[in-house]
Amino acid sequence: MLNRTKKSSGIPPGTETEEWRLMSANIALAFWNEPSRHAQVSESIDAPANPSWKECAQEYRVLIRSALRKGEIEGIKFRQDLENFVEIQSKDWLIKTARLSWLMWLTKNRISKRVNQNVELTTWEIESENYRKYVRSVCIFLDKSNIRFES
Repeated sequence: MLNRTKKSSGIPPGTETEEWRLMSANIALAFWNEPSRHAQVSESIDAPANPSWKECAQEYRVLIRSALRKGEIEGIKFRQDLENFVEIQSKDWLIKTARLSWLMWLTKNRISKRVNQNVELTTWEIESENYRKYVRSVCIFLDKSNIRFES
């Protein structure tokens, strides 16, 4: 006889809580407000007409939550008010921000279909340096708000 268990929703544990949703909304707003967002990706889903946060908040939060959940699966976890966290500019922090950059870029580009999957690695190589700078500057800002990578 087969053992039938309830199928998992695919959402990483801990990311379904209201606390995590609020934190991820704050992270989305931090990414939205980063000045380099407008300059570094000219064809993103949110940049062409520079719409307001009010107009794009819901869609943008979904985009950021999707990328953050992919990071959670890979062990890249943001948490608020941690005692044990990854220090800014440490080797682990640089690795996590580089991987998060890739996950965010990939999520955004697949949702917007801006980049064909056959050429996304080539496109990433061209855009990666600026995108990592963008993500790292937001992570530094988040650190000041006590939102950090879990160690």
